[in-house]
Amino acid sequence: MLKENKAKSPLPKTIIHVVTYNETTVEPCINSMLKQEGFVLGENFEIFVSYNIGLEQTWKDLQKFEDKITLFKNDGNYGFAKGHNVGIKKALNAGAKYVLVANADLKLDKDFLKNLVSSLEQDSSAGMATPRLYRANADLSPVEPATYDATGMYFTKEIRHLDRASQAVDKNDYREKEYVFGATGAAMLLKKSFIEDASYSFEENSSIELFDNSFFVYREDADLCWRAQGLGWNCIYEPSAIAHHVRLVLPERRSELPREYNLNGVRNRFLMQISNVGIVSAFLCAKGFIFRNLLVIAACIVKERSSLNGLVDVFKLLPNALKKRKQNFSKRKRSELDVINLFNKKAFPTLKQKESKLEGITAIIINYNSGNRIASCVESTLDALKKVKTNTELILVDNNSKEFDYKNDKIKIIKSDKNLGFAGAINHAAKNSSNSALIIINPDINTESNCIKNLFLDLKSYSNLGSIGANLINKDGSIQKGFTARKFPTLLSTCFEIMGIAKILPQNLITKNYLTTDNLILEKYLSEVKTAGPNCNLPFIVDQPAGACLMIRKEAFDEIGGFSEDYFPAWFEDVDFCKRLKQANWLSAVNASAKATHEGGYSLKTMSKPEFFSIWYKNLIKYWKTHGRTWERVTIKTFIFIGLSLRGVLSFIQSLKNNGASKNKAKEEAKEYFKVLSRL
Repeated sequence: MLKENKAKSPLPKTIIHVVTYNETTVEPCINSMLKQEGFVLGENFEIFVSYNIGLEQTWKDLQKFEDKITLFKNDGNYGFAKGHNVGIKKALNAGAKYVLVANADLKLDKDFLKNLVSSLEQDSSAGMATPRLYRANADLSPVEPATYDATGMYFTKEIRHLDRASQAVDKNDYREKEYVFGATGAAMLLKKSFIEDASYSFEENSSIELFDNSFFVYREDADLCWRAQGLGWNCIYEPSAIAHHVRLVLPERRSELPREYNLNGVRNRFLMQISNVGIVSAFLCAKGFIFRNLLVIAACIVKERSSLNGLVDVFKLLPNALKKRKQNFSKRKRSELDVINLFNKKAFPTLKQKESKLEGITAIIINYNSGNRIASCVESTLDALKKVKTNTELILVDNNSKEFDYKNDKIKIIKSDKNLGFAGAINHAAKNSSNSALIIINPDINTESNCIKNLFLDLKSYSNLGSIGANLINKDGSIQKGFTARKFPTLLSTCFEIMGIAKILPQNLITKNYLTTDNLILEKYLSEVKTAGPNCNLPFIVDQPAGACLMIRKEAFDEIGGFSEDYFPAWFEDVDFCKRLKQANWLSAVNASAKATHEGGYSLKTMSKPEFFSIWYKNLIKYWKTHGRTWERVTIKTFIFIGLSLRGVLSFIQSLKNNGASKNKAKEEAKEYFKVLSRL
């Protein structure tokens, strides 16, 4: 192996693996790979090429680089899948942290590899990265005008996988780094830890099988990307990594392709679905899973009979496919519902790593009959603020509590002569702040010493982060799962809560998904458990971090007009706030290292169930009136009517069974439920 006389690069060892079969572009392809900046050939960079027995000229062209690349001559045509699997194992055995799976019909820009590797180095949640690919002519010269070949992969609900921007003329778009569903097999950079986690492992097979060997060619990249999403790994689209690619296989050219190509496409479509489609996927993608599959089968029978053997192969390979399916589902860390919800999305929310000029933090505590909780909350907040190298202040707003005699000359205390509500009190305090960041802290919170500092550092580091929540824990140190971070309410999750299904059957799919308790990646992130898989070193993007300890960018706060005071006195104002942040293109997240102990539920202890429901349902209806459609709001109201009526009837029945004080309490509770119903 040739060792170039250059300074050693800090980039980790990366190996490019190329599988060749009858390509005539080997020379310009390898030459472009040898010119990669930031790497030292033979030290942190090597090129492995596997020759799948084909054109003799291809082998002769490869031999011209014998002193610079490592050549492997396979004993037959292994196809894309097995060809790369064999090469990936050799690359890992050679000490690679990253493996670039590449076609022999690529031409890379000189900083291509450096930019891809740097992207994955900065994000432990990402297992693969995909470049900005342009179309190339047969000689690898750029197509004019500049035309996209792929900027990542996405799936549709018809269970079709497509390349983003394929065949679109470059209009100076697709310049933002972002998460996408997957990477095209023509050029995908893979992380070692991802390869080890995503590969199939069976006792009888010691070799690496990252790509499903049964596929041979076509759809093996899509199958891997679907599997990766189930395992919780992200895929980064890195626009600064540019290459040109000769594209031969296109949907509209299907009739021109050799029959073996189309046969493999048909067979692998069904193999991919067997490995990845569950009951939820089949239901949510019924159009693709049922009708499109039937259409494909009909086309094979009527029009493309040469592909019928592909359907026969599916039955032959079924036992192996079912074995892999079992392993896929047993290892999943992201729910099937979450994965399918990513279909039809061409990009996902991604943090922009650009430091913001933020100065100063205002901590805001809202008190309403919180008793002795205030003193410990204030002290822990002041201690945490001392850790931050910026101007800080703490404002305590008392919402006209019955008894409030707390004094502390280290903070600013605002005594309101009326209850402003949670939202109103925050807005009032925010008007008195000129700092760049606000942190809302409930009275039943005790922040750990580095909590506020870590939240502030994240807010500074990511320019599109509008709010970031703490990692809320119980007194015993356990995570407050289902509260620290949630998704925005859906119609089904709301109805399940109204009807009590969430309490009766807490493990139901809808409630778990709403509370994010089905997301094992988030759980591991918050627990800081170091296991194989994507433990994220970035803030974890969520829909709604809990408002109990929430840091907010003041710019974003002002842009959306602060908290809505229509949600009085409390509940749903934080959900509405995060929803409006997202609508204004600000992201919300949580930080695992920013811990705060949260008591929780103290507000509920001061009121009866009917009192709580009166406020909660009023604000729930307000939320759906603001963010839902008319038919959804009507549905919600209908379920509220049914739910409250049932509670009222059950309380009345309970009063008939009880005696004495419990009888009167149940009777009064029944009356209150019906009063609440009449007011909504």
